[in-house]
Amino acid sequence: MNWKQIVLVSGALSLGMLCAEDVPPLVPQGGNGAQAAPDNKDNNDGKGDVNARGDRGRGRGNRGPGGQGGQGQGNPGGGMPGFGRFPQQLGPEQMQSAAARMAGVDMDDSKTEASLDTLPYGSLRRFVTQVPIGGVDNFSPTATAYKVEQMYKLTFEQSNSLQTIRDEYKTELKKLQDELTAQQKAAAEKVKELRTKYEQRANDVLTGADKENKQKVDTITGETHVQNAKLAGEIFGDNKDMNKMFQLGRDLRDKSALTLEAAQRKIAELVSPEGKVLIEEAIKQQAEARERMKQWVDRAGNRGGNGAPGGQAGDPVKPPKPPEQNGNF
Repeated sequence: MNWKQIVLVSGALSLGMLCAEDVPPLVPQGGNGAQAAPDNKDNNDGKGDVNARGDRGRGRGNRGPGGQGGQGQGNPGGGMPGFGRFPQQLGPEQMQSAAARMAGVDMDDSKTEASLDTLPYGSLRRFVTQVPIGGVDNFSPTATAYKVEQMYKLTFEQSNSLQTIRDEYKTELKKLQDELTAQQKAAAEKVKELRTKYEQRANDVLTGADKENKQKVDTITGETHVQNAKLAGEIFGDNKDMNKMFQLGRDLRDKSALTLEAAQRKIAELVSPEGKVLIEEAIKQQAEARERMKQWVDRAGNRGGNGAPGGQAGDPVKPPKPPEQNGNF
């Protein structure tokens, strides 16, 4: 997962995973365009299917006192706002990695494929990443470019030839991605070896018991990260349900916090008295932060009820009453 995705997703996850107690299920916005018009007509006729537009309906329900924030665009009630479509733009593995990092845990990414989106394409980035093979750019920053068959009238044979070319491109691109993945993993191993080498050189500056204890601290730190990475794998498992990702992230946060605190207390016994004071203060601050967050979540959940639902699907839309006229008009 590249840095741009981490920056973008951190805002949503910091509110959802760390704050919200019960995040509403994510749902697509508004349905597809082809379905919208018939649904509106059916509702105006008073014969819409209750499943056609979910539980939202076209009628005007009584407005409740607040409660859980809206889904989709996130019209807030008394609780947390919804999170729109953003989490659905990332894959399950990316969401797991982002949720884990927000909990202070780095997952095992040894099987992660190289990201082709982060390569330095320069001014050709959009051409490479957004324009399909046999495409015409629409210069839109928020939409994929057109396919050539949308711009020109093609024969059946021409369309088949284009699809064959696109399939061949995908195959060759996957080969290149596998090659880059192998190179990336080899480079990562070299960086880790270099980092370990220079950490050891720094440890060698210490002497006597300090040097020995610092080696123990490094061992505890490494084992703790491995333990939490394993914990993350167990919690997330093979889950692909994006709606459960926030709750799983909070579970990981709560359980990994215990592991991290235990490691901190071990390390506190291996450093100087001054260092021990710093660690104990950090443990205290982290515990207070978790408690404040829990209280905030409780207050957010209790500020209002669930709010009254909107009119049921199929209720006819009633136009507003015209203003009353007096004798002067």
